[in-house]
Amino acid sequence: MALLLNETRVAPEKWPDLLTARFGLEAVGDPRRMLQACPVHAETGLIELAGLAGELGIKRIWWKDERSRMRLNSFKALGGAYAVARQLERRMTQALKSAPEPEALIGGAASAIAQDITVTCATDGNHGLSVAAGAHVFGMRCVIFVHARVPDWRIRRIEAKGAEVRVVDGVFDDAVAKAEEMAQSQGWILVADTSPRAEDEIAGDVIQGYSQLADEIHRQLEEESAAPSHLFVQSGVGGLAAAVIAGMAARRGEDAPFSVCVDPARAPALYESFRAGKAVRSPDRGGTVMEMLDCYAPSALAWEALKRSAHAFMTVEDDTTRRAVELLAEGRGDDPAIEATETAAAGLGALIEALEDEEMRERCGLDGSSEVVLIGTEAPRRS
Repeated sequence: MALLLNETRVAPEKWPDLLTARFGLEAVGDPRRMLQACPVHAETGLIELAGLAGELGIKRIWWKDERSRMRLNSFKALGGAYAVARQLERRMTQALKSAPEPEALIGGAASAIAQDITVTCATDGNHGLSVAAGAHVFGMRCVIFVHARVPDWRIRRIEAKGAEVRVVDGVFDDAVAKAEEMAQSQGWILVADTSPRAEDEIAGDVIQGYSQLADEIHRQLEEESAAPSHLFVQSGVGGLAAAVIAGMAARRGEDAPFSVCVDPARAPALYESFRAGKAVRSPDRGGTVMEMLDCYAPSALAWEALKRSAHAFMTVEDDTTRRAVELLAEGRGDDPAIEATETAAAGLGALIEALEDEEMRERCGLDGSSEVVLIGTEAPRRS
């Protein structure tokens, strides 16, 4: 485990226009407009884990539970499918000379346009599932690239949405390169959740879709009259961490919680970038039990947001996230038992490590009065 404090954090009013557009207060407007037309959309719960907080010696833990998100069992449902919808909307606007309502994206003129579109992306599992689900709903062809470490059950879930899945040797970044190559050569639309260009329209749409999550957390905390002091958010390429950390900074200003971007110690894309002072690719260290965070280079847009909004960058060990999964499954005191993966429990694992290390606890400002927000990003295996 390791921790770096960010002394270059700046107030949201000093962000460049690109970041304000993607992470500011108005960013959630378009994703919300699309979600209102989705019959399976519903806010996910914010659960207080009082028993676990007491055991760890802090005041409160708030757990944002993404296991039921839009029947795809992950926050990723908010990003990939939204970006697919935006691509169809843009094509229809161009063809019909007027912007369609979200309800008009299914059937009729939309189907005629969608049937000629192929979307593609690389995935560790959840993003590809979201893209495949969006393509299925709108009637597009979908080809998803996965790397060799992605388990068969995740591949089967993507295929169940009608997508073709192709396995690439190597790691996530190799699948990303292959998806980019095929999209360029075949004229497919690349719906990536990461890009080396912060201005990339589609990757930006994916991350902007996650702004719904930041908005829900903020409103739910207010409804509980909660005063969050800390936020620990896990990171792969950084999209979720950027959307939530920057989103909370935009909504709460000087009252924003001390926000920590958490990488697996064996896949520290954001941590190593912050240490280097620029976006870099970290070396492959053989994979991590946090499967959905097994990424080695950050998204450029996420990096630009996080270097301005996160208070700290941290790594967490595989063994600690296994402990976190066990703690959640047992349920402390009157807490509900929560099934989680190591990916979902990564933020809790980081909190445990920070609390157990005296120097790290002090540097993060954690004590008995701390109220911590964590995000349970996905459900466990669904066959």
